[in-house]
Amino acid sequence: MKNIKIALSILFTFVSIFAFAQATESEKEEKEEKNNSDLYEVIITYVDGSTETIKSEFYADEITGKPFLFKNNCERIYADQTKTLVVKNNKDVVEKGISFDNSWYFEEEGVSGNKLKVYNDRPYKQGYTNFYFQKGDGTIIKYCGHTLKEMVGDNPKAKRHAELHAFYRDTRAILAYGGAIAGFGMFFIAKNSYTVGTTKVGWQETGLGGGILLGAITYPIFTKLASKSLLKAIKIYNESPSK
Repeated sequence: MKNIKIALSILFTFVSIFAFAQATESEKEEKEEKNNSDLYEVIITYVDGSTETIKSEFYADEITGKPFLFKNNCERIYADQTKTLVVKNNKDVVEKGISFDNSWYFEEEGVSGNKLKVYNDRPYKQGYTNFYFQKGDGTIIKYCGHTLKEMVGDNPKAKRHAELHAFYRDTRAILAYGGAIAGFGMFFIAKNSYTVGTTKVGWQETGLGGGILLGAITYPIFTKLASKSLLKAIKIYNESPSK
């Protein structure tokens, strides 16, 4: 019973630390998004060429998931009714969006280029997991861990960084989730203990705490490495001379 209490204490401690870090980051992102999205001023260019300025946030349809704007809090405006959007937040930061395949896409300034365009599906929304890629005038493709390799495959140097990106993502998953699973497994399998000073410590507690700690440490490290390699691959591809 004593070992179980110690193990649960270790588990609670590391989970709490990890949850606090994640919650803090999430709260920061929500605060930034809220500050950016309270008062969207949206200039709409419709498919017939007419324009209109409204104030709205971006919503998602309850059934289809398609994004829409609210006009006068009652009329819905969907992407297939429009050509482009110009969105200004309460900080007077302007982003331009295009309508494509029943969605709006906002080009990522500083990341996107002439050869490979990079979009997000909401204005002011950061993070590569929300990226969409468009090669030339081709189809806009949603990001996943291995999407980039296909997009930059004709450039060996860019492809190497895209492969690194996928490797870091896969390694992150193995270490983070695998470590936690291994720790729980060790808790039920390990029986012996070792002595630290005058205190006996069970291998159960060590394995459980170590596995969770491994995940908590490696996840943000490999997330950062994955992000850097992805952005590097895009930059190399866009800066390479056209064939």
